[in-house]
Amino acid sequence: YDQLATQIQGADSQSLLLIKAVNRPEGERFYRPKGAAQPTDLDEIIPSLRKSFARELSDRLLAWLPERTTDVVVTGGGGQFFWNDLQLILKEARIKAYLAQPSRKANALGQYIYGEVQKQSASR
Repeated sequence: YDQLATQIQGADSQSLLLIKAVNRPEGERFYRPKGAAQPTDLDEIIPSLRKSFARELSDRLLAWLPERTTDVVVTGGGGQFFWNDLQLILKEARIKAYLAQPSRKANALGQYIYGEVQKQSASR
């Protein structure tokens, strides 16, 4: 939201209206910051930001993952928002990507699996 707000004069990255607008369906994403006469069509801005942010997320993810990783489960609302771009980037790295939904259940499952792996590692 910070990167998006820098592209719109007078925008506040913490604005709930901006956050709601970003999460609306394509074609309905308009945001008018306080004092602006016309709303900004976010569909003109979001695609390029999504691609660059997905690339940044993927670079961080790939740097963090162990080299033997073959599969990744993506969870959370952010994962869903960036899914199309993340999936392509991970596919280029020959990593199978899966989107887990709904995100709250997927996050809980991921935390459980992580905890189990940590327990097994500690007992070795």
